[in-house]
Amino acid sequence: YAKRAGPAFDAADVPQTAKYELQRIGNSHDPLISNFAKRLDALMGEDVPMGVSSKAKRSMYDMGERRITLRPEASDWERLHEVAHALTADRIRFGRANPTTKIGELSRNLEDLHKVAQKAGAGGKGGPYGKYLLSTPDEFAAGIYSGDKKFYEFLKGIPVDGGEATVL
Repeated sequence: YAKRAGPAFDAADVPQTAKYELQRIGNSHDPLISNFAKRLDALMGEDVPMGVSSKAKRSMYDMGERRITLRPEASDWERLHEVAHALTADRIRFGRANPTTKIGELSRNLEDLHKVAQKAGAGGKGGPYGKYLLSTPDEFAAGIYSGDKKFYEFLKGIPVDGGEATVL
């Protein structure tokens, strides 16, 4: 996600919305990506504008503008990753600002798990994609939704609570 405004959507591109893309991707013949899209769609509250910009070097969720800007060659996985940011970024910040609420407790738990996973992934143990997904609590939250089997296996191997449970 980004804290600054991304480039404008291309004029030739008809901006879509996250819900539109989730429903489109939910009809995929790939069960992994289809289930991921359906899971995100079921959690989606207020819709988020989504469009392509030829000036975008990377896809991003802009929290300030509440919109997703996609690079022209963005894959469906990339689109889903940015939607996961749209679903979680505001909630994480609400939780930080309101630590005594249920969302505050969940945000704290997520950040605690992120720290444990980040420590376990030191030195690249989480793999190149895992390193990115361990970089911040926001990327970690999006990674949990990602369906990335290698990232999941990495998380399943990290003990917590004295070894009685794992991060995932």
